[in-house]
Amino acid sequence: MRPSVKLGLIRLCGAPHRRIKPILASDNLPDPTPAVLLSPSRSAMHVVRVALHDASATSFCTVVLMRQGARAVPLENAATVVAKIAKQAARLRPRLSARLHEEDYQWALLGAVLTPGQEATIPGLHLEPRTHMVLAVGDDSSLDVDLLLHDRSGQALASDRRTDRPALLRRLTAGPGHELTIRNVSSDGPSLVAAVVLDVLPPGGSTSIEPARLAAK
Repeated sequence: MRPSVKLGLIRLCGAPHRRIKPILASDNLPDPTPAVLLSPSRSAMHVVRVALHDASATSFCTVVLMRQGARAVPLENAATVVAKIAKQAARLRPRLSARLHEEDYQWALLGAVLTPGQEATIPGLHLEPRTHMVLAVGDDSSLDVDLLLHDRSGQALASDRRTDRPALLRRLTAGPGHELTIRNVSSDGPSLVAAVVLDVLPPGGSTSIEPARLAAK
């Protein structure tokens, strides 16, 4: 069965009411590759909604934000990064059982284009009570990537500041409010850097979506 994915983009008003405004763009066609084009008149907070329909099994869905005219990093670098993540995850398989992070309204794969020395912080990660692993890589221009994980109070829980790539951290977590920082320590120009969040499972646990499936498309 060919899966169908629907994509919608909605504007979110600012504080204090944070009201959801009407849909700005959507793609509801019955195909697995929805796309919308948006030209906002001003900067604003937006909500992206993705819905999976008609799939024969649990599936991995990805949203990529692209800007017209941007040339710092070729789009093909996304395929390079995903392939690297799948390769590193395959190397971990003999040592542990893991799946892509499964939690309502949460992302398993996070990434951004970062210049040397720049970092991106993803707040509001809900890491339920279990052991989680985070793996981060960069495209071919990347030389050194760091990872930092904090709780809601700002306390450091785990980090990988080694001068190498990929970056890898593992931590037993206990609920919402985590912040993950991905840092492009060094690269030959702007680099696409991405991190994947994995649920570490007990022996014999269900791996509904293995990390290696990231490279299936």
